[in-house]
Amino acid sequence: MISHRTVLVALFCLAWILPGLIGHDPWKPDEAYTFGVVYGILNGGSWVVPALAGEPFLDKPPLAYLVAAASAQVFSAILPLHDAARLATGFWMALTFAFTAVAGREFHGTRYGAVSALLLLGCFGLVVRSHQLITDVAMLAGFAIAYYGFALSLRRPAAGGAWIGTGAGIAFLANGLLAPAILALIALLLPVVSRGWRGRGYAASMLIAAGAATRGRCGRSCCGYCGASVSRASPSRRSCCRSSASS
Repeated sequence: MISHRTVLVALFCLAWILPGLIGHDPWKPDEAYTFGVVYGILNGGSWVVPALAGEPFLDKPPLAYLVAAASAQVFSAILPLHDAARLATGFWMALTFAFTAVAGREFHGTRYGAVSALLLLGCFGLVVRSHQLITDVAMLAGFAIAYYGFALSLRRPAAGGAWIGTGAGIAFLANGLLAPAILALIALLLPVVSRGWRGRGYAASMLIAAGAATRGRCGRSCCGYCGASVSRASPSRRSCCRSSASS
């Protein structure tokens, strides 16, 4: 049964998330180009290789843009299109708070889930960025999911590995290779700094995590996301990406 304390903290987090998501134009510089990519998807652009001003936009993978486009499609009847798209940020932040809370409970006990969420809520640097339509917020949610997986792997290796892989996959599809690289470094360092992660269960978790993280990838969706933008890519890569964007 959900406690009154959990409900109260959830409502408090919701009250923190919602103000600032609507009622203003896209903020420069990041929201402007992000909404431009979302607008392109809504107007028939490729789901695999989104475009900005008619050119393939390969700085970031497409997950955050696709979720924002879906949000815009659902809520545009009652909100301006850019505000409807920005509600996707609220979805990612809700996931971030939820998985931070359950990770705190897994590490420290039932009473510390709410404390963990409130500590994250108190981070001053989140106030502005967590209310913007940017891919970093989706990456943050991926990190939170993966951290819960690391915590859970001590007790339930299979489930923990699945959550680690899911978080790493979301972070990669939101913001590129940096996030999975950081999570891989954490996975390597945990057995070094703590005995709890030195058993066979943790090794099994890592194998499951690797499978979960790579299951959803495809060659075309990774075209250009693992290094250079189109302008710095080879002619063959530019041709591949443009054909993907037009398909």
